[in-house]
Amino acid sequence: MAEIEGVETAPFFPYASLEALPPDVKRMLEAYEQRMGFLPNALRLYAHSPHLLKQIIRTNNAVMRHTSNVLGEEFKYRMSFIISRNHGCRYCCAHHAHTLRTRFGCDDAELRDILALRRPRSEREAAAWGFVHAASLGPEHTSDAHRSALAAFFTPEEIIEIATTLGFWAFYNRIHANLAVPLEAHLRHEAGWVDVGAV
Repeated sequence: MAEIEGVETAPFFPYASLEALPPDVKRMLEAYEQRMGFLPNALRLYAHSPHLLKQIIRTNNAVMRHTSNVLGEEFKYRMSFIISRNHGCRYCCAHHAHTLRTRFGCDDAELRDILALRRPRSEREAAAWGFVHAASLGPEHTSDAHRSALAAFFTPEEIIEIATTLGFWAFYNRIHANLAVPLEAHLRHEAGWVDVGAV
């Protein structure tokens, strides 16, 4: 479906009515909207299946920002940006760029560096980037060297968080890209990040 600059396209099936959602699901969406500053179009589509919407939000929160997590949310979003670019998900890439900009202060140069796998903040981050970059291209690209680097810099608990971050965004990316979820009009300027290649 062709996109026109500054105009939000319609999904190929209509958004769900949010009025009919159970109260607990409405509260979850309100919290999501408060955190993001807007309600993502993807959730307006997931709302056709309230029980799945509820579990998807819970999984997103558990993977990315649960209080028991040992890796920080910014660290995970920097990895997620690479993962979503490699999976070709324009929608998720634009959202990651927006989050990294508005919540964590990244500028264009830093966003470009992340996608190019340049200037990670530490050897730990370099090892994580190398692993998720290879793994998101396909398991045949992930080597024992990638796994050894993870083991050298991360605890087993941290490795599981890196792997579940990879898996969660693979799930989200495949749904959003294949359903062609329309990118929100105010994020259209972030649409090009999915086309920035790694070095």
